[in-house]
Amino acid sequence: MTFSSFIKGSNYGFFFFTVPRKLNGMKHFHEVHIINKRKGVDHVKVLFSFLFFFFLVNDTAGAPMASHAPAGLRIKEMARPNPDEFMQFDPIKRAEQQKIAYLTFDDGPSTNTRAVLDILDRYKIKATFFVMGHEEPYAMKGYEEIKRRGHVVALHCFTHDYSVIYRSKDAYLNDLNQLEAFLKKNFDLSSKLVRLPGGSRNITTRQASTQHVVPGIINELSKKGYVYYDWNVDSKDGDSPFVSEQAIIRNVLKGTVNQEHAVILLHDINSMKNTVKALPEIIEGLKAQGFAFDSIHEYSPQVQFK
Repeated sequence: MTFSSFIKGSNYGFFFFTVPRKLNGMKHFHEVHIINKRKGVDHVKVLFSFLFFFFLVNDTAGAPMASHAPAGLRIKEMARPNPDEFMQFDPIKRAEQQKIAYLTFDDGPSTNTRAVLDILDRYKIKATFFVMGHEEPYAMKGYEEIKRRGHVVALHCFTHDYSVIYRSKDAYLNDLNQLEAFLKKNFDLSSKLVRLPGGSRNITTRQASTQHVVPGIINELSKKGYVYYDWNVDSKDGDSPFVSEQAIIRNVLKGTVNQEHAVILLHDINSMKNTVKALPEIIEGLKAQGFAFDSIHEYSPQVQFK
């Protein structure tokens, strides 16, 4: 359809040309010309040449976006995102779907802490340190370094003396509270992640006089919002300072073979130099087995002795 309109007394008229139909649910307008009436010649002085679309409701419900495109215009429909592609942004899915190794170090800080941290930094790995209440100068620096380098500081115990902390549920909680107060006062650190000395199944749970204590402790920890973690891979480095570097490596890599979420027990103790020596080869071996690494957080799979 063509419509010409001339303004009375004017030398110019406006000529509009519109497409007389919808193109796949859209209206298509183009070309506005000025016509010189006085000379009677269309100079085709184009003031505007544009393509303008109004999005109208599609007649077919649920039709894809591409169906609205006029002939000759291609609209690329955006693909729906694959949720798996975003797994790295969802820590819960990541923990469920990816083989994860959790390097955990008990009993520190020690004179070896800085060397352990340097190795972890080299591999860009974050670990979890279940610490004790050490007040030596090297230990005080160790807490600061663990925190500064972005690792998780979790709760182990203040004294590690079984005869004291496993005397009763209250004795254990008193020791734990002492550690919490120490960390908060000196380093502004707090945590709800706990590892019981010896794990939740230790020598005291096998003795008649104390076998009731740990179940009572676990129940109380749960009530207070703590989460306790044991381990499913034991490096055996805590058995003796004389456990060799190769034995530690072998124990870890053998223990992780059938694990999807490997919580690995290592120790951060002054006398255990072989743990530091073994750490790079442990990391390389775990990577070869297809593991990624993470520190323990509230979303991590809970590994607990039963």
